[in-house]
Amino acid sequence: MGIVKFFLQAVETLGFEQTGALINLGKKGIIQRFDSHGINTLPLKRFFDSGDYDGLKMMFAGFEAVEFLRVPLHQMNRTQKIGTFMFLAAGFEDGDISWGGVVPQLIADGLKDEDGDVRLWALKSLLAALSARKVDVVKVLPILKGAHKDTLPYLYAMGLAHDMPRDIRDAKHLVPFIVYGLVSGVKPDMKPLWDMLSADEKVEVLKYVGMAVDSGTARFHDGIAQVVNLAMNGEEEVRRWGIRLLAAGVFHGDVPRDTLVSFIEKHYNDEDPFIRVWTANLVFHGIRTGVLAPDDVRKALISWVSSSDMELFEKVLDTVNLIMTTGKLTVADRPLIEAIKNRASEESGEYWQSVNKAASDVLSVLDREV
Repeated sequence: MGIVKFFLQAVETLGFEQTGALINLGKKGIIQRFDSHGINTLPLKRFFDSGDYDGLKMMFAGFEAVEFLRVPLHQMNRTQKIGTFMFLAAGFEDGDISWGGVVPQLIADGLKDEDGDVRLWALKSLLAALSARKVDVVKVLPILKGAHKDTLPYLYAMGLAHDMPRDIRDAKHLVPFIVYGLVSGVKPDMKPLWDMLSADEKVEVLKYVGMAVDSGTARFHDGIAQVVNLAMNGEEEVRRWGIRLLAAGVFHGDVPRDTLVSFIEKHYNDEDPFIRVWTANLVFHGIRTGVLAPDDVRKALISWVSSSDMELFEKVLDTVNLIMTTGKLTVADRPLIEAIKNRASEESGEYWQSVNKAASDVLSVLDREV
């Protein structure tokens, strides 16, 4: 049960006027007001966890316009228009509203509206319908005709428009639309959209898409690869979330070898130690999944052996052990093992003695194979 069902139950129990009066009395005590009438207020509690009181009032105004007054969008005031699309978005998300009836026409009219906030909420309701799989993309296309040109960046991000006007430079609130597109497998040129985002918004996109890839909800594809490359040219925090997103794809073995090798060659000597360590993670999991061969990463591994960063050095040892367990360590790896032995010989302590001995043993095995 969602907020739409709450409205319906409240109106059925109390009538429309009393429901509206209770909502408009103010936020304080609103849940108790409806509880006292035996109305299920769990959706109301959930709404207040993520929503706001003014939004609730606007949504109820939209609910009134759509469910009771049955007025077309152009006859509504601004509050009713925005509330209508808030109401539709919540209904799609909760599963309480289906695509059909007056809904497609309301959204079509909202996308043409002259008010930017009305258009944005129309877009959000469309996004909610698509995300909840309430409608197929093919059925959406007819309602996009005549949409205001400022909606095009959002439609482009969702894969519903082929081109984006070059004169649009400052679209706001793009993050959920870009995330939907990338998770759905949309592969447009992402640079025009990426350039519109702030650093914080870029991090949001990378986090949400990364979670989808990590959970297996989304597969790594060319569009996501482009976003990773764009991220790696950005601010420090953006770059760090960019490599995390790539790592999610590598962990599942979804990143093509050429993409992965190119990234490693470009970033194994990165000035940011965080990027170097995560690049080493990419190497390890690339070997583990069979996407990479030792030949692909030997240069990077040898480079890291001399690093003062012990985390990075230990990643090298982990990768060498992995290569050995897969039976793929060959004479070609001798320079790498020698580099590890030489590094260990220069250091003191029990740890380095054990590393030195292990490297010597491996070299002996390799010598016997020659």
